[in-house]
Amino acid sequence: MQNKISKTAVIVCLSLFFTGCATAPSKVKTNNQSVVIDSNTSLDQLEKLVDMNNPQAEDELGHRLDNGTGMKPDPEKAVSLYRRAAKQGYATAESDLGYSYNVGWGVAQDFNEARQWYEKAAAQGDDWAEINLGKFYQIGQSVPKDGSKAVYWYRKAAEQGNTTAQTNLGILYANGIEVSVDYEAAIDWYRKAAWKGNVDAQDFLIQMYGKGQGIPSNPNRSLAWFQRYASRGYPDAEEYLGRVYDFAKFDLPKPDYSKAMFWYQKAAEQKYAAAQYRVGTMYYLGKGVKQDYAEAASWYQKSADQGYLSAVNDLGLMYMQGKGVERDYAMAASLFRVAENGGITAPICNLLEMQAMGAVLPLNDHEAGLWNDALAGKGECANDLAWFLATSNHDSWREPKRAIELAQRAVSGSSLDAGVLDTLAAAYAADGDYSKAIETEQSAIKMLLSKPYDSDMEAGMQKRLALYQNNKPYIEPR
Repeated sequence: MQNKISKTAVIVCLSLFFTGCATAPSKVKTNNQSVVIDSNTSLDQLEKLVDMNNPQAEDELGHRLDNGTGMKPDPEKAVSLYRRAAKQGYATAESDLGYSYNVGWGVAQDFNEARQWYEKAAAQGDDWAEINLGKFYQIGQSVPKDGSKAVYWYRKAAEQGNTTAQTNLGILYANGIEVSVDYEAAIDWYRKAAWKGNVDAQDFLIQMYGKGQGIPSNPNRSLAWFQRYASRGYPDAEEYLGRVYDFAKFDLPKPDYSKAMFWYQKAAEQKYAAAQYRVGTMYYLGKGVKQDYAEAASWYQKSADQGYLSAVNDLGLMYMQGKGVERDYAMAASLFRVAENGGITAPICNLLEMQAMGAVLPLNDHEAGLWNDALAGKGECANDLAWFLATSNHDSWREPKRAIELAQRAVSGSSLDAGVLDTLAAAYAADGDYSKAIETEQSAIKMLLSKPYDSDMEAGMQKRLALYQNNKPYIEPR
């Protein structure tokens, strides 16, 4: 069970969230002294305040019992404490009790009961209750479906600065759910949340900009639009302007890594997680700056600390490879699992590469199944494993013939793409068969160019083709 007092399951196909409550610190008087109740309040002090029927203390202790913070989890006792505090009219506890009924955590699931407690808390202005009540109206949970009421409650929470509500409103306006499509309104709500560190909002902004939604369609006007907003200190515009120069968007003739790094750093200085990740990548690749793995790891860590999943995954790779940090397979595995659970594609394949490197890691049933499939040349990790066996920078880890076998199976499967052919070419080259390597790499490039493609991927393929034409294999850099 996930931590209950947090953002939990994604609802429907878009990321509109049911949420638990966050408790703000509060002050109470005891023995004529002011006591702050928050997550740092000692358990002894908290229990004394609970004995005095203090609702804030009851709610805080309920949170700790819910999440197992400093004690054995006991969701049933947590619900009992929420109920005690809720009966005293404490809005946060009313919302927490509603959430417990909503998800069936510590009490039998009951949507009607959940709604009633949400309504009590929302009437007192509890922003999390407002969000969840909005979701009930949006999907018709224990109430008639009513889009206008859903928007009303989301907006109430958003206007209090709740970034989840702001992100939800952005989703509604961007996709025309319950409201007319309005890209400018979507950007406005996403931007409000993104500035406060909501990484979902940051990602949604990037997706909108990438699709050209809410920005001028003319390349020159688009560039001017981002320059104008970046010059005003908007971190989302600064980060995306960095991408414009990094990847030569809007018909720029070529990348300008110095300008890209300048804008990434401007946004990163505002603790914008997506930009912190980009700065890390620039240091990792040596684009616009001198290559520095330690500096890359430092920036990835800052971004990962804010929950930016691409940074979590790439930091895992650095621990796996021992680049910029001391090699730590257990730490790498932990980071890959966090990234996988968050929805990043195939980081568990990196964990399986560590298995091939000789790391002894306990695998769950899902991971063990992927490992067995990869060994058979099947599944999502087969190509990654073949690439590792063909191109590893450690001689003892390279197994060219095994890599060829796995890559050939992947090529004969139903998911043939340019990347799979690229891997097969690398395996042939590792085995010294350069004529097959050249022929296969040329086929990979032809396939890549037949549809919209990643220019960095093409550049990498062309470099590998040149190596094979000079009878040299491709080996991953250390």
